[in-house]
Amino acid sequence: MAQTVVLLHTQPDKPDHYDWLIDQPERTAEHRLVTFRVPVRPDRNRLYTGVKVADHRAFYLDYEGPLSQGRGEVKRVAKGTVEDLAIESEQITGKVEWGDRRASFVGIRIEPDADQWRFECTPMDED
Repeated sequence: MAQTVVLLHTQPDKPDHYDWLIDQPERTAEHRLVTFRVPVRPDRNRLYTGVKVADHRAFYLDYEGPLSQGRGEVKRVAKGTVEDLAIESEQITGKVEWGDRRASFVGIRIEPDADQWRFECTPMDED
């Protein structure tokens, strides 16, 4: 299973947003966290949009605090695990467990070659 975190990113003179980072542990690259900038907490919302940004370093799975070069600071607001993760150029799918909640999710690229994505999370019944 892969780890996932949601970071609240506060920046001076810019609106706050959340960064949803999903680990790809099979990748040996330093920048292995697929990352989406989203306006709402993905662990608390069913439908939302996001922007795919550059993959982040695995360091951010555990880091909280100030960012270099005046880019604000991050605070972890959720942590979980992801299984059955499938990442393709136009779609990302998986099952996520946020401690007390489980959901399956699908992210679809809104337009080909664009960074905008639409997500739908469906709560999973407890076994």
